[in-house]
Amino acid sequence: MMPGMTLSRLLLLACLALIPVHSALANAPAKEGGKEEEAKGPQFIPVGPLTVPIIRNGKIYQYVRISVKLEAKDGADAAQITERVPSLNDAYLSNLYGAFYVGEGMNGPLVDLEKIRKRLEVANAKVLPTGVVQNIFIQQVSQSQR
Repeated sequence: MMPGMTLSRLLLLACLALIPVHSALANAPAKEGGKEEEAKGPQFIPVGPLTVPIIRNGKIYQYVRISVKLEAKDGADAAQITERVPSLNDAYLSNLYGAFYVGEGMNGPLVDLEKIRKRLEVANAKVLPTGVVQNIFIQQVSQSQR
C-alpha cells in the first residue's frame, strides 16, 4: 500500500477507474452470432449545445444556448442522424444565426421556442431524408448577457 493511502481510498479509486469501462459495456449493442443487434424502439440523439446571438441595433446583445435531442423511430434512423450530426450543427447554426433580434423572434424578453423549433425543422429537411426525425425535443435554453 502507498503511504498515506487507506484501504477505503484505494477501493474508491479502483471503483472510479472501472466506471468508464462499465458505462461503455452497458451502452454497447448486444451481439448475436457475431452481428450487432439493431436498437429497437425510439432512439434519442443529442445535438448541441448551440450558441446563437441575439442582435440589438446591429450588435450582439445576448447569447442563447440551445441543446436539443432528436427522436428517431429506430436504430437505423438514429444511425443516419448520428452520422450527420456535424452537418446538422452547421445547418442549425446557419438557420438560427440572425433569427433573433430584440423585439423580433422573441416572446417578451425570452426567445420564442416555437420559432426555434420551426427553424430546426427547416434545417433538418436540408440535411436528413424526410421522416427520419420523428420529433425535436428542446432540452435546454439559456440566455445570457454579452
